[in-house]
Amino acid sequence: MPVQWEKEFGSQHFITLENEVRPYFALEKMASRWENQVFYSKTNLWRKRTELFFDGDIIRKVIEEEKKLSANGEIYQQSYREYDTCLQTRERKLLLPLTKRGKPKPLTASAVGNITPFGCTFLLEMEKGRGTTLYAGNFRGNQQLPVGEAEKIAAIQNDSDFQKFAKWYIATCPDDYFAKVERVKNSVHQTVKYRTGDIFRVEYDRFSYCYGLVTGEVRKILKWKELPEEHSLRSLMTVPVMVRFYLLITEKANMSPEELSGYALGRVKICSDNDLIWGTHPIVGHRTLTAEEIEFPLVCSRMLSDRGNMTLLGQDSLIHDGLISAPEPDYYVEWGTAQTVLPYGKLSSTLKDWLKSYSCPWGGVQMGIFPDEETCSEEEKAEWISYRNNLQIPQNRPMMQELFRCLGLPDTAEFDDFAEAFGGLTIEELAKRLNAE
Repeated sequence: MPVQWEKEFGSQHFITLENEVRPYFALEKMASRWENQVFYSKTNLWRKRTELFFDGDIIRKVIEEEKKLSANGEIYQQSYREYDTCLQTRERKLLLPLTKRGKPKPLTASAVGNITPFGCTFLLEMEKGRGTTLYAGNFRGNQQLPVGEAEKIAAIQNDSDFQKFAKWYIATCPDDYFAKVERVKNSVHQTVKYRTGDIFRVEYDRFSYCYGLVTGEVRKILKWKELPEEHSLRSLMTVPVMVRFYLLITEKANMSPEELSGYALGRVKICSDNDLIWGTHPIVGHRTLTAEEIEFPLVCSRMLSDRGNMTLLGQDSLIHDGLISAPEPDYYVEWGTAQTVLPYGKLSSTLKDWLKSYSCPWGGVQMGIFPDEETCSEEEKAEWISYRNNLQIPQNRPMMQELFRCLGLPDTAEFDDFAEAFGGLTIEELAKRLNAE
């Protein structure tokens, strides 16, 4: 494998991290006294080279380079991952256990890779047609450097591009940059308590911040007696939380709830709560929610009378993708705690045409909490199903009005009109319930 790797890819990495660059991405410098040991592996179209760097019998640093080949042998995806760690070995042959209960294991690349790094990680990934991404952070502490610069990073195609980016990046770092680096490097795993009405801060890049508002804890909402037994929220995985981002990017790191109240909020997102409970995005304030700050998804989903083990909204994507035949499906419509079924026969021809290419975007949970829609252009957002199929965005107002007409509501109907017609809590009643949690 070593000969084959060097024959196919050469002996050098496809990008080079110099010692003067490493600290800017939260990595320790490489020591000249360290010695390395190299492993190679091959899995189907994947090729991998792993280098372990030893300080005596202690592994201090790991570099992994992976390449994925097409059927004709062309590299179309590759990554460079470097991380700092501290792993004890016995004569560089056995990996010693982390706890007293463990047992030594043969030293292999996979055995080392299965252990979460004790230091920070740098990861650069390139994929043809999708651009390049860069991560620098601390997996154990759940903290990430706010590198930003997604557009510049996406344009990196080779080592020369990376060196130019790194030089520019270093030259443009703000004065407090290494304070951020040290915070990320020294972060430890924590568990944070949060509640509805909490305001959290997100580091958008090296210079600026975004702020978000927790508008609902799904696990608590599931306990409401007013929530129907069949409801989209009941099929969500992880620990979901409802959040909305304030529509601003600011250099202010300490904005108060009063200051933020002057800014509009983006659309509601349903996300896993990891970034909150692990302190990735710190809680920086709290407020009592107003009715205007509360938003529930307007769900419109194809449904079958007998869906077997499928979730309430899971059937929609299967029908949309042609995996299940349902030429004239009924539609499940939900807003807040109110719900109804719209028979196919009551759909207008206009609504039928719209719904042919429509799929419901509310069947899952966003794994991270980040202000994507709030910081992208309308052209970029139009590429995302989660955004363009949201019935509550202004562009979809005609579809929303047509849906309401088919349900027997005036096209001017809003949340409370739907609640009154189909037996749900009003927005003011929801505000009282959410603030009481």
